[in-house]
Amino acid sequence: MRKIIIICLLWIVILGNPSCREIPVEAGFEDIEETSIYEYMMENDSAFSGFLTILEKGGIAKTLSAYNPEGQGYTLFLPDNDALNRFIEASGQYSSLDDLLNDPEYVSELDGTMR
Repeated sequence: MRKIIIICLLWIVILGNPSCREIPVEAGFEDIEETSIYEYMMENDSAFSGFLTILEKGGIAKTLSAYNPEGQGYTLFLPDNDALNRFIEASGQYSSLDDLLNDPEYVSELDGTMR
């Protein structure tokens, strides 16, 4: 009888343990600004001028200014000028941003992936 009581108590402890319950995780911030990706790049154009130039050359800069109320649908990994310069140096194919922009195949490929 004592074993049954101990087993019942163990089950009560196990089932009633609050650590088994999922605790909801809430974000510690709120997105209060409704800024498009394009607006963000324009506000910080000193850091993103190279990528803005690529987008404008590809004719897709304004695509990123679309309002996205649900916050879903696309993600942009936005390289700053330093990252873009490192890409150009490491590519071996381009010596400057102008070389990259003068490559119609590259610019058209970028244009095709954004639509």
